Amino acid sequence: HCSDLFLTVSTCSAVMAARLLLLVALSAFTARITNGGALSQTHRFPPDPNTPARLLQHADVQPLRAGLIDVTLPPYNAVGDGKSDDTSSLQAAINDSYVARMPVLLRSDRVFLVTKQLRCVQDGLIQPTRRHGYQLIGGGLPRPVIRLADASALPQQAPLVYFQLLRNGTVDPPSHYAAMFRGINIDLGNNPTAIGLSMSGAQLCSIEDVSIFGRAFFAGVFGLPGSGGFTVNVNVTGGKYGVIQDQYRPNPSINGLFLRDQTLAGLWVQSSRGPVVVSGFTIQSRAAGNYSAVLLTGSGAGDASVALEDGLLDLHANGDSGLALLPASSVAVVGLGDEEKDQGSPDVTLRNVFVRAAKVARLANSHGGRPTVLAGSTKGWVRVPLYVYSGKGSGVAVRSTRHGGEEFAALVPALGSPGVAPRQGPSNSVDPVSLLPLGPVTLVGAPPATMDVLRLHAWGPLVFPWYSDLSQWLDVAKDYGATPQWVNATDDDTTAIQQALDDTSTPGHANFGRPVFVPHGTFHIASALYVPCNITLVGAGKHASVLHMHPDRWQGGAWMPLLETCDNATPAAVQSVFSDIALYILPRPGRFLDARSPGMVLRDVGTEANGTTLPVSSFVFSHPYVSFTGPAVSGKFYGLSLDHTPTIKLGQCHEVRQPAGQRWQLLAINGTRQRLDLYQPSTEHLPNDPMVMVANSSNVHVHAWKYESQGPDHYPTCNTSGSMAWITAGSSNVSVFGGSGNYGLWRDKAIVLVNGGAANVTISNQARHVPVGEVTNPLWVYDDGDDHSLNLTAAHDVLLFLDP
Repeated sequence: HCSDLFLTVSTCSAVMAARLLLLVALSAFTARITNGGALSQTHRFPPDPNTPARLLQHADVQPLRAGLIDVTLPPYNAVGDGKSDDTSSLQAAINDSYVARMPVLLRSDRVFLVTKQLRCVQDGLIQPTRRHGYQLIGGGLPRPVIRLADASALPQQAPLVYFQLLRNGTVDPPSHYAAMFRGINIDLGNNPTAIGLSMSGAQLCSIEDVSIFGRAFFAGVFGLPGSGGFTVNVNVTGGKYGVIQDQYRPNPSINGLFLRDQTLAGLWVQSSRGPVVVSGFTIQSRAAGNYSAVLLTGSGAGDASVALEDGLLDLHANGDSGLALLPASSVAVVGLGDEEKDQGSPDVTLRNVFVRAAKVARLANSHGGRPTVLAGSTKGWVRVPLYVYSGKGSGVAVRSTRHGGEEFAALVPALGSPGVAPRQGPSNSVDPVSLLPLGPVTLVGAPPATMDVLRLHAWGPLVFPWYSDLSQWLDVAKDYGATPQWVNATDDDTTAIQQALDDTSTPGHANFGRPVFVPHGTFHIASALYVPCNITLVGAGKHASVLHMHPDRWQGGAWMPLLETCDNATPAAVQSVFSDIALYILPRPGRFLDARSPGMVLRDVGTEANGTTLPVSSFVFSHPYVSFTGPAVSGKFYGLSLDHTPTIKLGQCHEVRQPAGQRWQLLAINGTRQRLDLYQPSTEHLPNDPMVMVANSSNVHVHAWKYESQGPDHYPTCNTSGSMAWITAGSSNVSVFGGSGNYGLWRDKAIVLVNGGAANVTISNQARHVPVGEVTNPLWVYDDGDDHSLNLTAAHDVLLFLDP
């Protein structure tokens, strides 16, 4: 039935036609399996019956069984020569891709000329949106280009590629999921008011590996994903602005940002909820006059907070007029004197930033008076190891003025002492806070190379395979006999997929080293898949290539994960790669992943607790959904969204309290020693505390954390929310850099608990929306050391918690 497929009435007839074509295809279905699942198999099956009918007519040429739509093939026939107008072809493929749940593939080294906006807009379409999303992917290197013809009739300051969700005609970015724009460059040509790309969205939305350029344009990117969505490897050359963030999104983030030769500002933040977090960046310009590398103006519902780490700000050609950072200033009077007025009361954090400019920062005083100026130099580079500022009186708690082996001075006008206590009183009644590097900045001979900085928090161009090499991959269906659910909805695909993983990891095997590909479809798994080291596991979409716990035959119980990776004590740069797949577990609760391998890189992996809603009494609260375990595990993990517990039907509050000695978390980090970076993780709605456990672990770093509590907003009969994170004794070098969320406390605890035995814990630039009815005098951070001196009130946002 159409209702079973979440289809609207307007698409029902197309699906019925597709099913008729499927019956014809099934009659030709053949399969030959030999040698217990070796590559000598052939396995043919029909495409997904939910594919639009006009696409099914071309199943012999389109890569539909893999799960991709090629715009250069029928029925679209885009030319890609940079001269023919491919607008209608691209838009038709985009429209079909949403219903089909398949990414649109643009072949490498093609130039697709367009004259109108490409709309990737969900407007009354299929729900649920987490399983459907517009995705455009470049096939490989050199990247394909979408080129806007000169003097096109694009509306003023409108994006060429526009991603959005509409509900009854109103934009709804918090519910906009699963969009992606990857591996495609944008040439805006001579269109002075054009914008390259806009994607204001949340979980599973991403902008990846994109360069934007042109002769004349307004901005490269306008509106970033946040709330578990992420952006990696963006390069904007030219234009008035590089990136503009203007929506009330929780901590949008960018990793590997390169902005150059803008005329007005590199990064312009007008509004966000919590800071815009930028990790690994270079912003440079030779523009004369009123240019700012980072411009913060604080308009709209949010503020203009930023958290910048590991980057270069190079404005040496601008002389004294170049401002590297200018928060809380009126756009109309940028750089024209000392009369700027505070509009957004931002929090600003700089960590390990190299600057070549006359002024590192110019910060408006939120209570009038002359702005604070942090001097730089146009003759050489200065390094800012740590700098924080608040225009709204955010909380500060510092045990020592030494951090990472470096001394810094604390300037706190309202308190007058480097031994900073928690701030009290209304946030608008205190003066700004600045922690300045001693000196105030350190002159250095030369900064790191640009490419080294950009890749500190991003992936390199050769880490992930490109779809242009699809014929070289091991297809678990075509080559090993796994069957998607529309072919066989009850079988067990564990053996076939495990065999592919084993073959590609076995030296001397004919398939050694080849990526393992999970095509479009749902594949049922009855026992845990063991993922050896040195594996590349990829699919055709984080919403459509699904590894699903078998609903009737799962043998792993509540403690076995769907995926368990190898445990190898030998550190490595990159050993295991995961991309473009979805992990579905049963709400028992099951487990998604136990990561133990060194050198892991994970991106665009969707997670869902899928199945019938069960009463809480049927659950065993004993194991985390995702865990990082042991001294070997290391790597970078992007956009890991863990938000699945609303499927649980709660009864009395005592039923969800964690039994003694058991560990039910969304995320558990236990016994790790190598560097572990989590970018834009989203942990939400667990009816238990803590949501995240860091136990006896070192070198754990979280960037742009999105969090939401449980409580009356979800379950009015049970006020369950306690602490978000617990950092236990034995842990060290743990940091949280930027974050925000709707988080309230209905138990007498802190949002973050830090055991006295934990060392070198840093929490910076955190904001929260405070719900009604939480406990009296809640704490952001509770340090249970002997003197309890670093307890930090939750009455304000957090500027800095530092316990060396």
